[in-house]
Amino acid sequence: LSVSQNRLKHIDSCVGECLELKQLFCDGNLIAHIPNSFADLTKLTMLRLDANKLCVVNPVVGFMISLRKLWLSLTDITMLPPELSYCSNLTDLKVDGTPLKSPPKEVTQLGTVRILSYLTALQLAKEGDTLDLSYFSLTTVPFEITYLSHVTSLNLDHNRLKNLWPLVPKEVPTERDKAVIVGGGEWAHEPEQTQWWVEPDEPFKAVGPMDGLHTPHIPEYPVHKLGNMVNLITLTVRNNRIIELPGPCFSRFQTSLRELKIDDNRIATLPMDMHTLDMLESFSMKGNPVTHPPIDYETEGFPTLRNYWKRIDAAFSTGICELVHLSLKVFPREFAEDERLSHKVTYLDLSGNNITHVHPGMDTMTALEVLRLNENKIKEVPAALFRCTCLIRLNVDDNEIEHLPDSIGHCTRLTLLSFCNNKLKTLPAAMDSLTGLRDLRLSHNQLTLSTSYFLASLTTLQILYLDDNRMTALPVAIGSLVNLEELKIAGNALRDPPMKIINEGIKIIR
Repeated sequence: LSVSQNRLKHIDSCVGECLELKQLFCDGNLIAHIPNSFADLTKLTMLRLDANKLCVVNPVVGFMISLRKLWLSLTDITMLPPELSYCSNLTDLKVDGTPLKSPPKEVTQLGTVRILSYLTALQLAKEGDTLDLSYFSLTTVPFEITYLSHVTSLNLDHNRLKNLWPLVPKEVPTERDKAVIVGGGEWAHEPEQTQWWVEPDEPFKAVGPMDGLHTPHIPEYPVHKLGNMVNLITLTVRNNRIIELPGPCFSRFQTSLRELKIDDNRIATLPMDMHTLDMLESFSMKGNPVTHPPIDYETEGFPTLRNYWKRIDAAFSTGICELVHLSLKVFPREFAEDERLSHKVTYLDLSGNNITHVHPGMDTMTALEVLRLNENKIKEVPAALFRCTCLIRLNVDDNEIEHLPDSIGHCTRLTLLSFCNNKLKTLPAAMDSLTGLRDLRLSHNQLTLSTSYFLASLTTLQILYLDDNRMTALPVAIGSLVNLEELKIAGNALRDPPMKIINEGIKIIR
């Protein structure tokens, strides 16, 4: 049957009564809608609707199970319905010259087979709870998947994604576009039931701006974001080219996401927002050049990562942070680079890690009063550390430090300074500025203190540990330390003063 080039504005529903019809040519008209009766044309093999005013492909086309050719070129359709995937015999689908928003170009340019595969994935997700879009060569996350908020498993493995921010078309998606994916009546699984297109109340209204989906901690969220998939339990994005993860989305998955796989991408930094993933049980990120957080993930696992983030998150309000024994490989850069922390944190404990270098820009930590870097692998202390002029207590025991910079003299508020069990051979003369120092601990180093006149300025000193060094004589300046109450000097090959005087105690030595 051919009614081509007749300026028809609609197709009479009685066409659906031609049950034996095999070919129908309706091209070159003004047709805007496909009648629901087309669901009965189960023997139709070719349907031409190209060059019409068609804006929606009625999902009932999915019942046309014998269809092999469907031409929709030069129409106004913006979305292909997932139900089209039921046309399993379709080999020639033409959509050129249409303002198509979905499927994405990466799919449509590969032809009919790939288009049907893509639509099949959407339809299976629409009927069930799993969306598998692996191996589609996608360069961006399709925006339409965010409408499938009921989906619990999303697979985007083996694509070419650089990030997980869905790409919204220049022509903003409308309620009609959304209805093609999720609406039009639910697809019926029983033979006696049918589906037809139901036009939304406001078809041309832009979707959004918020999704209206409520989660425990976020009542609503901007549309067309991965966070709209509020029921996700499993998310896998392996073997892509992803550089960054969509941090703000993770708070939307706080009570749902249990499995996250991001292996073999290009991710260098994991977003702090991941600390909200309280239910996450399985996480893998092999094959990524992750440098931050500076945790040995293979050893520590995600619970340690989450603990790291949660402690930093708490520091935003308390100003106190303990990141002890977390296998940190470098000094966490947040403290130096994020003003919310650098101007807030007063207490920082990074003891028991594998840190080799202190951040060279940590002089931004203008509020820092207590810093503990014990039991690390630090070899050098940058001058920037001693420009944290609010420091009161500094512990850097059990490291590999050989030298202290002259800038130590800037920390005039220091009351405790401890560098036990390092490799110090000398101390800078600038330490004579530390006039408020009450506790100085330098045990187990390589000090000779042959020239240590700065000690004479430390008149408030009450505790001085110099045991297990390489001194042969006690510094004369010790005689000026009138407030000294505790002195440790064992483990030195002292010749001056004589042992008899040393055994008499501090007062006699002084």
